Amino acid sequence: MKICAVSNVPYGYGSPQIRYLLRSLESTFNAQSILINPVYPSRPVQKDENTLNIYTKSTPFSIKGLLEYLNRSVNFVNEIRPDFLILVNPMSLFVLNKLKFEPHKILYYGLEPLDYSAVPVKSLSKFAKKINYVIYPELNRLKKDITFFSNARSFIVYNSNNLHNLILKGNKKRSFIYSGTLDPSLVDLEALEAIDKKSRLDVFGSQDEMKSNIPAINFKGVLSHEKLLEELACSKFSIVAWKPVSEPFFNACPNKFFESLALGVPVVTYPYPQVSELINRFGFGFLAKDFTTTSLIEAAQSALALNPSGYRILVQKAREAFEKHLSWDIQTSHLLTVLEREF
Repeated sequence: MKICAVSNVPYGYGSPQIRYLLRSLESTFNAQSILINPVYPSRPVQKDENTLNIYTKSTPFSIKGLLEYLNRSVNFVNEIRPDFLILVNPMSLFVLNKLKFEPHKILYYGLEPLDYSAVPVKSLSKFAKKINYVIYPELNRLKKDITFFSNARSFIVYNSNNLHNLILKGNKKRSFIYSGTLDPSLVDLEALEAIDKKSRLDVFGSQDEMKSNIPAINFKGVLSHEKLLEELACSKFSIVAWKPVSEPFFNACPNKFFESLALGVPVVTYPYPQVSELINRFGFGFLAKDFTTTSLIEAAQSALALNPSGYRILVQKAREAFEKHLSWDIQTSHLLTVLEREF
């Protein structure tokens, strides 16, 4: 079987699940896959034999560059003629417009939301009817978009991983860790500063986003993903919090949430719908009452007030929830069973 994926976002930039999915399919069908991947300025280029990197004259951030990328992608897809075609994110659906063959099955992976205010979404509807399977990482977005993919079987696969196979142990050298954007419009830096005053909080992220009016925070710089996981394993709690400035941000349940659980690091977070559902179900973290600075600080204080016995129970709940319910392999097991039966 030939498997090919086309993505309009570069693999590795917050989207490791693209490669996770291809590896799962390779293992299930004893097949090889190829990922057609855009090259973005200032982002690392993934170089391996299973990745076809496409350079464009204009940045893929622009409409001109994106169209060039999609046109070149479809030429490669027509040359490869995969049995199983995977299209990642809405704009990749335009590949179907110029296909010169019919793949046996087509899967759509909705890592990014459909923008219903954009004109192209209307023209995408005719392509969406050709989709056999749909994967979404968040239930609320799937509910909103499922009518768009009227002929497809749908699956929820969280933005998870298999990091429980990676044993990382370390002394808990800090109470809290925060990693991610330092853009004041997206993260409550006032809350991070207040939490650090109570107990040590180390912050990892891009200093380029920091403005002169940002409060004093314990900034530790930018690390590779591997090094960041090591630092995460040495933290008692992980602060996974961003401002719900739009519907996609409100519904998100990101990589760092599941990475924390995989390493047995309980989370402190805001009450986003999917995050809340998982914490209330498995009891492995602390939810703020609302999306205010005060509430996030209070949630962190509740975490600090936990006695050693209570903390050990919380760590155990995080690991058990991940290993028994939330790892990538478990999340994709139903999908792979269906695909194996229908291929």
